Amino acid sequence: QVPRAKIDRLRAKIRRHADHSLVVEATHEPQDLFRFPGETIDKHALRDARVLAFCGIGNPHAFFAALESLGATIVDRMIWPDHHDYTQSDVLRMQQWAAGFPEAEWVVCTMKDSVKLQAAEIDGRPMAALRISLGLSHRDQEKLRHAVEQTLEKRLHSSEKKSDE
Repeated sequence: QVPRAKIDRLRAKIRRHADHSLVVEATHEPQDLFRFPGETIDKHALRDARVLAFCGIGNPHAFFAALESLGATIVDRMIWPDHHDYTQSDVLRMQQWAAGFPEAEWVVCTMKDSVKLQAAEIDGRPMAALRISLGLSHRDQEKLRHAVEQTLEKRLHSSEKKSDE
């Protein structure tokens, strides 16, 4: 989602200001679809599907790109402010919006939005949330594990010394 050149510039900046800091790179990968109240659907169900997509997150374009990476065709999109608290009026607006796109097979949002709405459908169409998983390379997992173990070991030894005093 972030161009390699931008990541490299950020890493260089971190090295200039905090050379000994641990830096790991995380990836965000579509995991599956969640449908209220608890159904899990394979993410490939969106392949070649026509969807309406909405979200209230800080980077909505990354969400839309994730849907497109799965082969979904976004018929229309609706962007709400980050951390939006949905009202009954908002739900009515979304139902009217969805009614205007009868060709859409799904209404898709983020997990953050799904938790707030707790709805299984919008305007008679299934609503699902795209679940995103956070990943680290094996190398970065090991670096992070090692750093956590070292920190815990230092704290343990520090607290043992204090109790001995």
